[in-house]
Amino acid sequence: MAAIACAVTGAAIDLSGFLSGRGFPVLAGMPIGPLVTVLGTLGVGWIAFILVDGHFDEIEKLRAAALTGRFPPVGTGPGTLELGGETARLYEVMRLREERMRAAMSGAAHDARLSAVLASVDEAIVVVTGTGQVSLVNSPAKALLGADAVGVGTSVFAALYRHEVSAALTEVRMAKTGKLTRRFGHLDGRILTCTLSPLPGEDGAVLRFDCPDAMRNAETAEIDLDLDLHDRPPEGGYDEETLLEVLPALVYDSETTGLDVVQDSLLAAGGVRMQGRRVYRAACFDLLVNPGRPIPPRSTAIHGITDAMVAQAPGPRAVLPRIRDAMTGCVLIGHNIGFDAAILQAEAGRTQLDDWPADPDRLCTLQLSAALWPEMTDLNLDTIAARLGVDVRGRHTALGDALVTAEIWACLIPLLADAGVRTLAQARAFAAGARRVRKLQQAAGW
Repeated sequence: MAAIACAVTGAAIDLSGFLSGRGFPVLAGMPIGPLVTVLGTLGVGWIAFILVDGHFDEIEKLRAAALTGRFPPVGTGPGTLELGGETARLYEVMRLREERMRAAMSGAAHDARLSAVLASVDEAIVVVTGTGQVSLVNSPAKALLGADAVGVGTSVFAALYRHEVSAALTEVRMAKTGKLTRRFGHLDGRILTCTLSPLPGEDGAVLRFDCPDAMRNAETAEIDLDLDLHDRPPEGGYDEETLLEVLPALVYDSETTGLDVVQDSLLAAGGVRMQGRRVYRAACFDLLVNPGRPIPPRSTAIHGITDAMVAQAPGPRAVLPRIRDAMTGCVLIGHNIGFDAAILQAEAGRTQLDDWPADPDRLCTLQLSAALWPEMTDLNLDTIAARLGVDVRGRHTALGDALVTAEIWACLIPLLADAGVRTLAQARAFAAGARRVRKLQQAAGW
């Protein structure tokens, strides 16, 4: 029997398997009229199920946005949420309300006046933390250094040579007062003259560059800033009953020569400090590591780190103490953090670093996500970020992945609380419920 058109779906369905009993034996021998009626009813029911399931999926997205306080734009691309119809309109009302509340709490009117004053300055101005992270940049600076390279939350090292700027930041920090004038090489080959001024009581500096007239445009003058990036986290310390809302954490990620936790080596380490849901970007590190052997091309193809890039970098024995100090008093958090912890442990063993913690406390965002959403089969960092509306930047760099994971962890905390998971001990027990994921990780060696 040929295909019979189903009026419900408008699709052609081959019934030969059904009528022979191979598909659904219970339908074998049934007259064709009642069979079409049955199939039509099933089709309507299936469509209704899909529509209802899609509706609840959108409601779940609204619920997650309300709990996390994150309202990414509606759309289909990275860092957006796919919503439609009444759900999208309700989401927009929630987003606008959240923006008004944040503006009222942060003194947005004052920020607007400050921005207007600073935007009128003709010089190219960039404010950076002690680690080179940009906390303020005006229009001339974007035009001079490159708008794609320099923005709030990015690293000034994306535009200027790291060793030159790092040395100047150290010098201006030691001097405390006065100004320094230095020449920095831009990655495109230009040489730029910069005046550095220390920030009072802060670990960072104001960088001022002479800007050509062609790069000044009063009509489009603007300034981006987030001076909270200079804030330092409180001292660490926790126990099993510490609430996740105040849990001190080091969100960590690494790049390596491969995925064998016994044989492969550390190439880059990135970490950022958190206290509960707050990300302290000033307390972050981004370190290259010389593994003492050639980097396999297949690894370079993923993270872009070459032998030349690590040729002058310190070895693991010099880098591990800094990572250990950053971990002190904190829970180690990451996506597949067991792998990163195993790599660090192996490096500590190879370098005979006796005071490395044998089994640091940690939480895996992959395990927690699997426990929260057991129906999900794709739990990679990009997929979880997309579900939570986290914008992904700097993927497959140690610090870039750590910062994305930090935003994911900040979103997971209220979602876990909604599931009754509020303390470190409860989070450990909840993550242990992701048995399938844990078995796969253990089989991989971590």
